[in-house]
Amino acid sequence: MVIAVLIISLDSGPKPLSVESGAEPIKAVVVDEKKIDEEAQRLKALAEKKKAEALAKEKKEQEALRKLKAEREKEESRLKQAEQERAALEKKREEEAVRLAEIEKQRKEEAEKRAREKQKAEAKRQEEEKRLAAEKAKQEAEEKRKKEEEAARKAAEQQRVAELEAERAREEARVRALAEKRASETSRQEARRLEGLNAQYETAIKQKIQRNWIKPPGVPIGIKCEVSVIQLPTGDVIAVSVESCTGGGESLRRSVENAVRKSDPLPQAPDPKLFQRQIQITFSADS
Repeated sequence: MVIAVLIISLDSGPKPLSVESGAEPIKAVVVDEKKIDEEAQRLKALAEKKKAEALAKEKKEQEALRKLKAEREKEESRLKQAEQERAALEKKREEEAVRLAEIEKQRKEEAEKRAREKQKAEAKRQEEEKRLAAEKAKQEAEEKRKKEEEAARKAAEQQRVAELEAERAREEARVRALAEKRASETSRQEARRLEGLNAQYETAIKQKIQRNWIKPPGVPIGIKCEVSVIQLPTGDVIAVSVESCTGGGESLRRSVENAVRKSDPLPQAPDPKLFQRQIQITFSADS
């Protein structure tokens, strides 16, 4: 449908129609509704196309994010599995170390046993030869030998005790120096906290061993033994060595070693900073 609109000028009185020079002529504006509808449809289609493109872009971005998230989760899973495999390998390595240590211990014990048996047989043979030669001379020589051995043993024991004391003094000096260095690197409050925890930690270990100690007959009060213990962070005992005792004999050493093994696992360090794989314990038999 075509609508014609005529724009004309109207005055109050009749005037002749004339076109003056330079005046605009009367214009007719024709509005085509079909073209208007087509333009509206084109604009609508363009808007829908842009909307569809925007939705497609958003969907593409979401898909990219989903893939990125999936890849990240896959990588996290891989890293977690790798960490589990590493932990399993470390555990297996520690178990193997424990097994090898036990084998080495058994080998040494067997070698010491054979050496003792060989030494005992040789001593018996020599003793028999001396007895046949001269019983009295043999007895005097044996007594002299025992006295010399006892004196040498005591001298060696005293020297070892002195060396242990010196070593412990050096170790204490090293620990103090290390503590001072750590105190300069950390706050005084942290140093005091660790010192208090360490004292409680050492006391807990000694008390547990003391509770599990069975005093052998004839052991005097006040004896002390230096004990070296190798442990895991869990407190599980790997190896025990009674290095020296200021009194008693082999039964005392065995009783102290048994007490440590019965205390397995030892109390755990209250702070990972306090853990030491090898610890030195001074065991005192005060009762």
